[in-house]
Parts: sequence; C-alpha cells; structure tokens
Amino acid sequence: KLHGVIAFFRLTYRNSGLQFRLRLGPQYIARQIRVPEGRDFAPPPPAYWLWNARMGISGRLGSREFDFSVEGRNLMKAAYREYLNRFRYFGLDPGRNIRFRLTVRF
Repeated sequence: KLHGVIAFFRLTYRNSGLQFRLRLGPQYIARQIRVPEGRDFAPPPPAYWLWNARMGISGRLGSREFDFSVEGRNLMKAAYREYLNRFRYFGLDPGRNIRFRLTVRF
C-alpha cells in the first residue's frame, strides 16, 4: 500500500525554555493495487486525502518537564474506507478525530 504524509506548513518557536510547535498538512492514501483476484469480498476502496494538524507546547514548569499537544486528524471529515480495516465491508472509517495529550515527567 502506498501512502505518504506531506507537511505543507511546519513552525517551531523556542523562547526562554518553552517550545511551540505547529504542523498542518495532508495525508494521501493510494488505492491498493496488489490484491489477489477472487480473494476478497469487495474491490479495494478508492484513494483519499486526509487533512491533519497538530499543535503543541513543551518546556519546564518548576522542576517538572511537560509536553501538551492537540492533534486533529481528518479535519475535513472525509468519507473513506481503509483497505486493511475489516469493518470496511459494513461502514466508513471514523470521521474527525481530536486528541488532547499531556505528559509530565516525574
């Protein structure tokens, strides 16, 4: 399966111990072409694009190191089916996904 990630926009800013990161870009998933004939119930799904973004900040808070990030996948809420997902026979893959992550080192 051919797939790739392209970051159209990437920004990193550091100031007095803090680091700010921002990344925005598409992810392209090509149509699966290496499929044995007669071995699957349905043809491979078509290619699709997903738009993803991630923003984070890291640094020190007192004596502790921390990292906080917010990540959004499939921001345009594209309807797609992942070839390796066995549920693709029954429905679409998940839509927009937003994740918050906080890591503190002790």
